[in-house]
Amino acid sequence: MIKLNALITDTDINEQEGFKLLFMGATEGIRNPKAHDLIEMKDPYKTLEYLAFASLLLKKIDF
Repeated sequence: MIKLNALITDTDINEQEGFKLLFMGATEGIRNPKAHDLIEMKDPYKTLEYLAFASLLLKKIDF
């Protein structure tokens, strides 16, 4: 497990659980379908949204 904070307060624990679910969702909902099918991204705004989401997740684990 990657600890994102001290996991002391309820807020810390909730943040940890929330980001765990976001990472799981990114893997299952975004990465997995694209790994098994050829999908062409035609909407540049959707592409930017995916990049922003990926940036948020990666910044969270960048120590």
